[in-house]
Amino acid sequence: MKIFYIVFYSFVIILISLLVFYNNNYYALDRINYVSFTFDDGPSKYTKDIASLLNSYGYSATFFMIGSKLKDDISVSDYIESMGSEVGMHGWEHILVNNDEYKALNEFNSNYLLLYNYSTNKNYLYRPSYGVLDKNTAKYINKPIILWNKDTLDWSVKDRNIIANYILDNITEYDIFLMHDIYEETFEALKIALPVLKNRGYKVLSVSSLSRARGCYLKNKNVYYNLKECL
Repeated sequence: MKIFYIVFYSFVIILISLLVFYNNNYYALDRINYVSFTFDDGPSKYTKDIASLLNSYGYSATFFMIGSKLKDDISVSDYIESMGSEVGMHGWEHILVNNDEYKALNEFNSNYLLLYNYSTNKNYLYRPSYGVLDKNTAKYINKPIILWNKDTLDWSVKDRNIIANYILDNITEYDIFLMHDIYEETFEALKIALPVLKNRGYKVLSVSSLSRARGCYLKNKNVYYNLKECL
């Protein structure tokens, strides 16, 4: 009988230990880490390839388009959305407006009207040119204003390995990364980074999809650098 109790209590202790281990590690092993990739200044000849590559991993992104370029190939917005990504607004001429409210609103309105008249989707996010928009002007922008907290500087380094390593070394949950879909090096960097992120348990999403995964409601006129906190 004594041996029975020893075996029984040993079994209970082992079972409890396993349950504690499972509870502490379940989310660490299976939890998905959500981040957002954004691409500025398109469309370009690489835009569709980037959207397709992201889609092949079950990922999506937000492509902030320049209106004066998009009007010449507006059907690219359909392709982006067919790949599960989203189109955002990035002004009309990509000019630095500083504190000029007239220029800032003209950049926004021209870009918005192009998409509004073309698509049934009216819920476009906005990113001002160069990420510059003063608070007084922002209050007139009746869309969520999306900036970023992680800048790959792909426009400057133009090196696929440096870009990929920056992503992999600096990524944290609910980040918003800035890249540009006008550079081949950025496209090549994604080929390096995406499979690694997949193995690490990251899910790359458009900003709107990230907000839903985060449980955040993006508010018009608010400025977002990341979605670590809901504003």
